Amino acid sequence: ERWAMDDGDEIELHRLEPHGVGAPHCGRLLVLHGLEGTIRSHYLRGLLTLARDRGWAADALIFRTCNGETTRARRLYHSGETTDLDAVVRRLVREHPGQPLALAGFSLGGNVLLKWLGEHGDGLPPQVRAAAAVSVPFDLERGSRFIERGFSRVYGRHFLRTLRAKARTKLVHDPGLYDARALERARSLFEFDDVVTAPVHGFASATDYYRRSSSLRFLAS
Repeated sequence: ERWAMDDGDEIELHRLEPHGVGAPHCGRLLVLHGLEGTIRSHYLRGLLTLARDRGWAADALIFRTCNGETTRARRLYHSGETTDLDAVVRRLVREHPGQPLALAGFSLGGNVLLKWLGEHGDGLPPQVRAAAAVSVPFDLERGSRFIERGFSRVYGRHFLRTLRAKARTKLVHDPGLYDARALERARSLFEFDDVVTAPVHGFASATDYYRRSSSLRFLAS
């Protein structure tokens, strides 16, 4: 399903609804994927399969651009962006007020989930009953530096390649959103975040983005 957002863009959810007499009273699971994940990511499909087998309803939120399309709004997605998650949760509990909701996030999605939980604290909807986060980069700057070391560089290069391709496409639709030459010079995720993620989303630098978006700062709440 495509849900319209207040900024004129859309978000995409892939949904499973159980069948049977007791189905409406079972739980609902909302899943968030990791950096550059898609609905084809094996961990996402595996968890949705488990939810289906348990008779739960389940929704997978696909972060913007991770459905293969660019955004209409002058933004992308990033590790600290929680407004889309908040909008989805609020709509789910509004449409299913008696249904307990559990959330699970992987990697980047885990950081988004934990940050959102900490931002809202005791103000969470009562339907939110449980949450689990898997392989979370709690400290984004340390994670960004670590992925440039040893075998992890394989992942870093892969992510940089796909993120750069999306960023080039975005510049076609929104010229001047960031420095095209600086984008081509970026040789690490840190440098990409410094020249694309940070300026697009109102951060002073990659370091500022990492500091303000790391879920580590929000765990106490």
